[in-house]
Amino acid sequence: MSKWISVKERLPEVDTQVLIYYSDTMTTGFQASEAPMSNEAIPYWINSEIGCDLPVTHWMPLPNPPEGE
Repeated sequence: MSKWISVKERLPEVDTQVLIYYSDTMTTGFQASEAPMSNEAIPYWINSEIGCDLPVTHWMPLPNPPEGE
């Protein structure tokens, strides 16, 4: 199993869905290439359930889906 990676260590590829951790919350999300309607530099994190501009501290790749039977 993968280990958590600090955003200070490295970031995932842009627009790649990963598991993210922030404010005692674990969910899926991705790092966008830029903040919407802004000139903010990356990292800018988005999660469809919660919104955007999340204070992500760690991330890890998602596991592979189960193989078909």
